[in-house]
Amino acid sequence: MIPSKNPSWGDCAPDSDCGLAQIFDFAIHNDKIWFTEWVENNIGVVDTSIALPFGIELDSKDVSLVPGESKNLSFTISPQQDLSDVSLILSNPYNFLDVTSNVSDSFQLDPGVPSSMEVTITASDDAIPGKYKILLGAQIEDVSISKFATVTILP
Repeated sequence: MIPSKNPSWGDCAPDSDCGLAQIFDFAIHNDKIWFTEWVENNIGVVDTSIALPFGIELDSKDVSLVPGESKNLSFTISPQQDLSDVSLILSNPYNFLDVTSNVSDSFQLDPGVPSSMEVTITASDDAIPGKYKILLGAQIEDVSISKFATVTILP
């Protein structure tokens, strides 16, 4: 996620952390990824030599459901440092899939202590058979890390 995202370029509700960054081009040089934003008139860099403050591992990348069914999926957040104000990323891109968790809006993680998170994925009774991607992860103020899981709705 590019932090200078523009809420005018997304379908954003008032007072939401939403928007799109208009990346014009990017170039990779050694450990750095340089990019330009044509609307915001910015040049930015992602330095991949700097370790991320936490990691995400999905217990399973695939879930199969029949319409009307729910299943749990777990993933682990492994913090490398003390993290406060951590929140989960749970995408709900389809109106017939619901992804929920019983974790509060924000929480704290201690360094070196992996935390297991459990989410429930529910397919509505009118779910359309097919393969769909959902995004699961965590974020702090300036870093978001997430992974895709594949949800297969069976006929």
